[in-house]
Amino acid sequence: MWNIDSWTKELRLGAWRFFSRDWVSAKEDKTYQHILDTRHATAAITSNAQKAIVDHVKENPSEPLFLYVAYTAAHSPVQPMPRHTEVCKDIPHQWRRDFCGMVVGIDEGVKNLTQTIRDSLGPNTS
Repeated sequence: MWNIDSWTKELRLGAWRFFSRDWVSAKEDKTYQHILDTRHATAAITSNAQKAIVDHVKENPSEPLFLYVAYTAAHSPVQPMPRHTEVCKDIPHQWRRDFCGMVVGIDEGVKNLTQTIRDSLGPNTS
């Protein structure tokens, strides 16, 4: 079973083996850099996507932007940010409450991305 830890980014295969503990920052020119990012994966993905939007508008305002954002949530391991489980506190089952927290995190990320798009691109979106 493959699992990417939301906090350490440790990619696991089975109970005791892991492949990496890093995050990759990839560029359009096919260069990349391995970085240690201790933010929750959902927060890191959202922040990186927001930065890509803002940077694109600064550097290439007349060029179109295609941005594919793929969250690792709500896949296993189910590790929500603590503030997101507060919304789900009335769910008695722990796993379901945590899964709910992961979905709340995605909802927040999409909301933040949408706001960044509106602020950066205005009505020039489709």
